[in-house]
Amino acid sequence: LTEEIKAAWTQQLQDYEIAPPIEQLGRKIYAVDEEEAGQQELLRFHGRSAKGAVLNSRLLGAGWYQAPVEDAGRFYAYYREDAEAGLAARVDFSGNYVSGGNEETAVYGVRFYRIGADHPEIDMRSAVDEEKACLLKDVPARYFSEVVWQLSRAIL
Repeated sequence: LTEEIKAAWTQQLQDYEIAPPIEQLGRKIYAVDEEEAGQQELLRFHGRSAKGAVLNSRLLGAGWYQAPVEDAGRFYAYYREDAEAGLAARVDFSGNYVSGGNEETAVYGVRFYRIGADHPEIDMRSAVDEEKACLLKDVPARYFSEVVWQLSRAIL
């Protein structure tokens, strides 16, 4: 929405004393910046840490999935797929126990992939060929913003 339309809707809701049940009009929008445009990996969250239980709860609650369990009952990525958009996102991190450990974890990077009939060989649950990642500039703005918004809420 344009700023003018958002302001009009905000005023309308205030006039009728309506509190939106979810954040919509004031929700932050995230965009790919010039430095990121030609990259395949989003590094905004690289090196940040999060408690394993918090990360797990918030991402699973937002529709993400855990990657399969590996050695010692740990997993090392979350992914989300949007069949309608034909895209998936995957965030890799230092790992967490599937039993829900709450240790500090380090976040690495986020990659976006095309999925669907034209890309049947991509399975987000396993290690993904990094050459198949999309350039960040090719990820639709709405999908990019939603993924970054969800991650920013999960990675404190």
